[in-house]
Amino acid sequence: MQCVEEIVYCENLQNLTLHRHSTHQLLFVKSGRVTVYIGEKAYPIHEPSVVFISNLENHRIVIHSMQYQRYYINISPQQVYQLANQHFFYGSIFLNRPPQFSNVLPVGEIARELDCFMSLLLAESAHAGEDADSTLSIFKTIMLLLYHRYPDRFPKDDSVQSDMVMQIRRLIDENPANPALSIENLSRRFHISPSHLSHSFKAVTGYSVRRYRMIGQTAIAKELLKTTDQPITQIIAAAGFSDMSNFSRYFKKETGCTPTGYRALYRR
Repeated sequence: MQCVEEIVYCENLQNLTLHRHSTHQLLFVKSGRVTVYIGEKAYPIHEPSVVFISNLENHRIVIHSMQYQRYYINISPQQVYQLANQHFFYGSIFLNRPPQFSNVLPVGEIARELDCFMSLLLAESAHAGEDADSTLSIFKTIMLLLYHRYPDRFPKDDSVQSDMVMQIRRLIDENPANPALSIENLSRRFHISPSHLSHSFKAVTGYSVRRYRMIGQTAIAKELLKTTDQPITQIIAAAGFSDMSNFSRYFKKETGCTPTGYRALYRR
């Protein structure tokens, strides 16, 4: 499994509309003035900065200057989990979203070093099929550089609560359509009350258990709508939604269009 699924360098003036990736993303704004909108937060960026975007976060970018240079790295959720087991700061910055979390980290002091490592990673990624370990090593170096220079932005949480939430999140990520992943069933499995579980999960991730799971279910539905001719009723069942109206309402809220309209976008 490759850690870095994609790294891209670009210089353009194209605004990005609201979207979400199936991967986590590290965006390095090398130069330019932009505003990054993530969820309900807006981050004006006027200096070299790194932006951490999880695979759950809707985001868009508005460009304000003629010069805009950026790198972005897409990292698989599975690899982030593996790395988080080795070093806490991967989970701290990609997975946890407490209320005070900021997605943007100004990095002017180390911008040149980051630019060098990003360029190296871009070059190595062309040969990732031959030596995926090299891209993983460079990505780890980038993360270590950020952590050692800005340790306060990577808070460590050794609590039992954080460990429990990590386990629950992995269960949901592995199979969000599983009907057994209700709050009641999870609370029995982890021997705590549903209210305690809900509070702990929201405090660490920024999402309720229900919303976190529904984001995963919607991702399943989107993939099936794009890649198969299955009837929507079958897709509803495969994604673990209980009924058509519930599915359609939430799907339109997340994507801006109906399931039928979403499928049509990919059949033109």
